[in-house]
Amino acid sequence: MLGHPLRVLAPLVVTLLALGLLGTAAPAGAASADDPQLVLTAPGTARIGRTMTVQAAFQDDDQRVTSGLGVSLQRQGDGGAWTTIADGVTASDGTAGLSVVPVAGPQQLRARISVGDLQVTSVPVSLEGIMVSSDVHLHGSDSVVDEQSGHLSVLWLGSDGYAVKGRVAVYFHKSGQPWTRLGSVITSAGGRAYLTISPRWDTSYQLRAESGPGWRSDTSPTWKVDNRPPLRPVTLPSGASRPHTLLAQYRASGDGPNIAVHLISDTVWKRMFGRSWHPGCPIGRGSLRYVTVNYWGFDGYRHRGELVVRDAAVSKFKVALTKLYDAQVPIRSMYLPDRFGRNPSSPGANDLQSMKHDNTSAFNCRGVTGDPGTMSPHSYGRSIDINPWENPFHSHVGWLPTKWWAHKQAGKYAWKYRSSLVVKLMTSAGFRWTYATTDSQHFDG
Repeated sequence: MLGHPLRVLAPLVVTLLALGLLGTAAPAGAASADDPQLVLTAPGTARIGRTMTVQAAFQDDDQRVTSGLGVSLQRQGDGGAWTTIADGVTASDGTAGLSVVPVAGPQQLRARISVGDLQVTSVPVSLEGIMVSSDVHLHGSDSVVDEQSGHLSVLWLGSDGYAVKGRVAVYFHKSGQPWTRLGSVITSAGGRAYLTISPRWDTSYQLRAESGPGWRSDTSPTWKVDNRPPLRPVTLPSGASRPHTLLAQYRASGDGPNIAVHLISDTVWKRMFGRSWHPGCPIGRGSLRYVTVNYWGFDGYRHRGELVVRDAAVSKFKVALTKLYDAQVPIRSMYLPDRFGRNPSSPGANDLQSMKHDNTSAFNCRGVTGDPGTMSPHSYGRSIDINPWENPFHSHVGWLPTKWWAHKQAGKYAWKYRSSLVVKLMTSAGFRWTYATTDSQHFDG
C-alpha cells in the first residue's frame, strides 16, 4: 500500500532546497538582489544652516555602475509628503553628491531616480540638524613699537571642525580700565579675519563672537600686546640720585616736534594767575605765548610737553626745541611750573618743587631760587631750564635741587662742558649758556 502523497513529497522538497534546485518566493514589494540599487549615505547629525553633501550610489541589475542618471534628493515634510531639495547626476562610479542645508531637529532624507521605466528610491535615512559650540581664537603681534602698527588674526571654528562665517566684536583694555569695544570684523568662509592695531600702551584684546543659526557664541582668551618705546630708555649711573616721581605726560601727537604756538587761553591763564604770573610781573598776558611740543622722554617714548615763553623769543625756542628733538635728547618732563603750586616764601610758581621733579620749564615770574630778592631771568619769558635734577645750579644755599649731579655728565641728558651736545645745540639756536657749570640747566634766549 502506497503512503500518503504528501509524506513522499516533503522529503523531496527539502532535498531540492538543500541542493539549491528550488527557489523561495520573495516577500511582496521587496527588492530582489537583481533589482537596481540606490543607497543614500548621510551623517547622523550636522550643523543647522551649513551646506553639506550627502552621497547617493546607484548600481544596475548586473551590478555594473551606471553613470549620467539624474538623481533627486528629497526631504519629508511634517505631513509626510516628500519634497525635492537638490538634484545631481551620477558620475562614472555611479555616485552623486547632493547638497543639503540641514534644518533644526530630526529630518528624513531619501534619494530617487526616475528615468523612463527606471524608478528607484533609496531607503530613507535620518539626519538631525543641531546647534554646535564654537571656538574663536586670536593670534598675532605680541609687541608693537609705540606709534607703529601690529596685526591680529581671527580664526573661528565650530566644534564640528568647520569654519564659522559671522560677525566678531573686538574689545580692548589697558590695566585698570574696563573693556571697550574697538569695532568688529566679519570672518570669511574660511572662518578668518584680520585687523591692524596701533596701541599706545600695553593693551589686552579679546574677541566676542555672536551666535548664529547653527552655532553658539564664544569669547576668546585674552591676547596681550606689549607697547615698546621707539628708543632705549635712559639708564642712570649706579647709585645716582633720583628726582621725585611725576606722572608721565601724554604721548606725542603728530610727526617730529610738531610745535604749536597759541595765545594764552583762559584755561591756561587760570592755571598761571597767582602762580607763574601775578600782578607786578614785568610782562603781561598779551606778550606771552603757550607752546606745545613733542619731546623724547627718559622712558624712550615721545611725549607732548608745554611751555610759556615771550612772544619775541618764540622763533628761537622753536629752533632750539627742534634741535633737541632731532638729536633725541631725553627730557624727563615739560609741565608748566604752575603744576607745583605757589612758591611758599615769595611770588611765583614753586621752582624748587619743579626742579625736584626734574621738570623742564620756561616762563615763571619769580625771584631766583635760593635768592628770592633777585628777579629771575625766567620772569621775562626768554629763559629755559632743561633737566634741572641732572643739571643742578649752585645757589647761595648750596647745590639745588641735588648735589649728587653737581659735577657729573651722563649721556645726552646731563652736561658740564661747552662741548657737550645740549650746550652746542642751544648756543647754535641763539641761546646763551649764561652761568655755565654753576647753573648748567639754564639757557637765556
